[in-house]
Amino acid sequence: MFLINHLKFLWNGGLPPASTDPVRLRERRTLSTTIFSVPPVAIGLIISNYYTGGERDNVYIAIATVVVFLGLYLQAYFNQQLLASQIPLAAYWVVTCLAMTSVGVWANTWAWLLCLPAIGFLVAGRIAGVVWTVICILMLWVFAYMQYSGYEFPFSGPMEGERALTLAFEASLVVLMLSSAASVFRNAQTTAEKN
Repeated sequence: MFLINHLKFLWNGGLPPASTDPVRLRERRTLSTTIFSVPPVAIGLIISNYYTGGERDNVYIAIATVVVFLGLYLQAYFNQQLLASQIPLAAYWVVTCLAMTSVGVWANTWAWLLCLPAIGFLVAGRIAGVVWTVICILMLWVFAYMQYSGYEFPFSGPMEGERALTLAFEASLVVLMLSSAASVFRNAQTTAEKN
């Protein structure tokens, strides 16, 4: 029973559901649900990496999964909502960045950057979403330019330089599209909750 109550406490972000403003409770639960969804995704990714030769990244994924859970405790016990929402995003970004140092934009690792800004909009607000959008697009372009200029990543296959830049351009468009949709949703949600 203790474990169930503790998980409920973490899911509610340390707030008592019966006497809390529904908007604050929704914000806390959105972040908690996002964090609780990380372990199954991480397990699936670790298993996938064993079959695709990317097991070198599994240590980073495991460490980031543990770090992500710190966000739950920062939110529930220390009432640090902004910090609690940024830790999972930063951990997710660092793992992707570390994985891309091995393969550049040749493998599908870059695709994990596509949803990061949208998650930022949903769990941390509009400013965080915009900041993460810029960070992810810059990261795509830096790695694409490195590949374009002839840098050889240790586990990257052959890729024409122009293809790397084209990929960065198209992926940036997708990031912008997802970020715009998340921003519109977040604005509508905020407006509806104020009324």
